[in-house]
Amino acid sequence: MSPRGQSRRNLAPALGLFSLVATLALLYIGERWFVPWLSPSRRLSGRVASKGKPLTEVRVTCDESRDDTNSRGEFELLLSDVPSDESFLKFEHSGYVTRFLRWDDPNLSAKKAVEMEPKRRTIVVDCVGDGGFHVSEDFQLGARRAMKSQLEMCSDLEPLAEGLRNRIVKKLFEYQEGRALYDPDTLIKVREFHGATHGVFVTASADQQKKIKLDAVLVDLESTSVQASSRIRIPDTEHPAIACAALADALLAQLCQVTILSPRPNAKVDLKIPVRGYVTFKPESWELYLSVLPVGVSRHYPQQPITIQEDGLWTAPTVTIGLDDPSHAGRKFQIYPLLVDPEGAMRIKDYHRRIERDAKSDDGIDLDDRHIWPAGSFRILRSISVVRNTAR
Repeated sequence: MSPRGQSRRNLAPALGLFSLVATLALLYIGERWFVPWLSPSRRLSGRVASKGKPLTEVRVTCDESRDDTNSRGEFELLLSDVPSDESFLKFEHSGYVTRFLRWDDPNLSAKKAVEMEPKRRTIVVDCVGDGGFHVSEDFQLGARRAMKSQLEMCSDLEPLAEGLRNRIVKKLFEYQEGRALYDPDTLIKVREFHGATHGVFVTASADQQKKIKLDAVLVDLESTSVQASSRIRIPDTEHPAIACAALADALLAQLCQVTILSPRPNAKVDLKIPVRGYVTFKPESWELYLSVLPVGVSRHYPQQPITIQEDGLWTAPTVTIGLDDPSHAGRKFQIYPLLVDPEGAMRIKDYHRRIERDAKSDDGIDLDDRHIWPAGSFRILRSISVVRNTAR
């Protein structure tokens, strides 16, 4: 063999190794850059804002991919796999309410900004007497501590530092001038709220049945508008702590929002399906259910209670859509989130026990019956429609 042939033979293993490395490098570059560029479904981008202004340092995640928004509020995610029906974008920021979107949300494809709501920086003002009712110092302190403790269980609220809270309360009493502490004229005179956005005001008064009537209102300190209110009556011998915890949750119930992420609205579904979504401002002691109604039927059919993750995301693994009957194929159903207070949750558990004993007795529950379901004891939240695919 000639020296040149011997040299080529000696180089062959090195050339083979170089070719392998080059091939692997090209595959990596293609997978990392060109495939996402050719497949838009694997590249998710958008922008985040609050009240129309770009929001920076928002952590955006989807599956295993994550990014933080830049100074223009923009983000970009590169996904390792094509997103599935269970792929949701999560938007989180320490000062804002966490929210979720489907990866194929129309607002993303339309390049609309994802709006995030600031957490409500809240103060609880001292309980005051109304109509000549005297509130003792012990009663006042117990009521405020109970309200504050219960509200702090909601991560979508942010308590103000105690020192700043005390300054605001001092000013409220200084400018009250015989009006309610949350009267617009009083709030306008205070002006400086040290970053607080909302106030909870509690009043106590006596009724004609030897009971104490407790009223609570949640007020937007800037607009002076009342955003939620609740009332409860307790015996005049009862300490207010338990009642005020219930008052706080009743306020939050009016703020609570539930969004169903999966299935999509008007999707064709089977008899049993998983349903996923998220909740904000959920009261600690209230429970969340899904209720399925055939269109045109007014009675509700609540299913098992939903377990909610710490960030508000939830999954109902098995939701039954109608009956296992061919007549239900093609029929439209509404899936409603149903938020109920502790007494309402007990009534739904009784309903479940009854139909477990006798399935034929399942005629649902009538939420219009105010003797059983008093106003303020539940909320029916935004629903979606689905269509039954087949009987199985």
